[in-house]
Amino acid sequence: MRRKKKLHIIYDVNFDSVDKINKWIYGKNMKDPVVLVQEFSTLKNQNWRYPIYTEKDLIPTSSAEEEEIYKKVFLYMKDVFEFLKHDYKKINIFEDFFSTMCNLEVIVIIACSISKLLSKYESVIVCFDFTSYYYDSLALTLKNFFSNVEIFISKYNPTKKTIKVVEHDTCLESIEEVCRMLLSMLKNVHNKKNDKIYSPDLKLYADTPCLLFTSTINLFKNNFVPVYNFLKNKNNRPPLLIGSKYLTEVAKSKNMELIPLENYFESGNFWDILRKVFCLFTLVIKRNYFINKIKKFANTDIASVTLGNILISYFQHNFFSRMNVQIDLINSIGYILKKSKPSSVYKDVARTNYDAMIRGFCRQLKIPVVTSIFASITDSYRNFLVYPVDYITVLGKLQTQYLLNRGFREDQIIPVGQPEIDEVFDKWNNNSSKQYVKDAFRVNFAGKKLLLVATSGLSLLDEKKWINHLSDLVESSDKAFLIIKPHPVRREQYNYIQESKKVLVVAAETNLYPFVIASDFVFTDVSHAGKIAILFKKPLFVMNYTNVRFEYNNFDEEKVAKLISSNDELSQQFYYCLENQAFDFSNYEQYICNHMTAADGRASERISNLIMNGKFKKDIRILTQ
Repeated sequence: MRRKKKLHIIYDVNFDSVDKINKWIYGKNMKDPVVLVQEFSTLKNQNWRYPIYTEKDLIPTSSAEEEEIYKKVFLYMKDVFEFLKHDYKKINIFEDFFSTMCNLEVIVIIACSISKLLSKYESVIVCFDFTSYYYDSLALTLKNFFSNVEIFISKYNPTKKTIKVVEHDTCLESIEEVCRMLLSMLKNVHNKKNDKIYSPDLKLYADTPCLLFTSTINLFKNNFVPVYNFLKNKNNRPPLLIGSKYLTEVAKSKNMELIPLENYFESGNFWDILRKVFCLFTLVIKRNYFINKIKKFANTDIASVTLGNILISYFQHNFFSRMNVQIDLINSIGYILKKSKPSSVYKDVARTNYDAMIRGFCRQLKIPVVTSIFASITDSYRNFLVYPVDYITVLGKLQTQYLLNRGFREDQIIPVGQPEIDEVFDKWNNNSSKQYVKDAFRVNFAGKKLLLVATSGLSLLDEKKWINHLSDLVESSDKAFLIIKPHPVRREQYNYIQESKKVLVVAAETNLYPFVIASDFVFTDVSHAGKIAILFKKPLFVMNYTNVRFEYNNFDEEKVAKLISSNDELSQQFYYCLENQAFDFSNYEQYICNHMTAADGRASERISNLIMNGKFKKDIRILTQ
């Protein structure tokens, strides 16, 4: 009898769980086990005892196979959208959903990668460091394609509860879920206190931007705040800032006045509950109609089957509870927009169905939606196909070209610079930065070279090699100090760094800018710190021990940094630093123009003027490739 293959999908895995999974695999006596993790996951560089792959190892970026997958996803979603448009457009909450499903291409590529591994190996373990309803979609797809494979899903520790994959649930279970939710709503109404909630006169904000605060991610938060402050100073009052109540404390810590969307929930009104009952039961009926249509629509290839299962899974996992919250959120946003009549809506860059629904409301009210991409993007990036917005601001002119190559129109992409840097010019200079660093460590750096390492976590094993070697070089010299600034997302993985009187480690959350400005030399791989070094004309060294070109921030290729690819080269460049060797800054100005627009501290002003003046075309639809 032919032995069945094994596929284990394990989610919510963090780097502390890797050793447990290694031991579990060993204890199971699996035949030729291999591990699959995502390319940009922190799990990639952990100490796995078994062969490890990423989706990019199996389906390389920009390969013909990847291009074919992206094409299939685009055409499938377009066809499904057209096929169901007549039925679901009557329900406003679905208007833009199918055309803006988030990251579907990535999930399909993972499904194809798993398929490749299963065709070659007996045991495949797929580890994710997040939770998603996509796991069932992957499992059901592979169950259809591999009859001789046993598939299991478990949470972070497979020795505990493991769930065998089952088919989708029934309509009856959905009705029960809605009934439970409605009972909870009625209970909340009965227990509701008549507290007065602060709700300002929204008419006061007419013809001014509405800012939608949606994320605590530092990259978003640190660039969002300067725009808020510029508008506040220019108009002598805070702009209209709305967001979930869970972000109130975050906003307060940045001296921003946030109006919670929950203030405008109308769940205490009997007629509102009745309306919601009708809407949710309509969704129950439509849900099963959609599922049946999608099942009939699926083709026989793995891409379309995966996509069909993803759409079905969306209706299976907390769909109605999500819809309940989203109905309230969208109604609140709609109420605020109708009352305030803003010049525009400025929000985080995202392409979830929630963002699509915001765009749908704004389209009806003829209010343009503006967003900003603050991260570095290049031609090799594949996640800028669809955004439910009218305009996107980017850091520099070169990034404009990347998006134009993706099918965006020239008038939709506006280079403005980086708002976060505006406040750097106001707050930090060479003297204040050096004093800040001196006070932080209580060390006198006078007469010594100050070297800064800013990590990104892109390749943790390679980072360890060159950071340890650079630390040894500094320890053996009496002419230098080394400051190491770990990446805040992966700070726990730098415990190997040995601090000393000469090798100093900064807390990951510490402000990066004064350390870059105070330093004499900066060492990094793809960190944003490299751009700051260029902005303040610091000698920059790019550390790439991977023997593969980076997908972004290849500073050396634009002749604004020296490439170091081995410890021998690092030793040589270190001694050059101590000998005051001349460094070429001639290409810095052009780099700033291409990637940051200008070093003039006016990025916040450009964005503010853009979202205030109201000079937008009103007929722009969702951006598509």
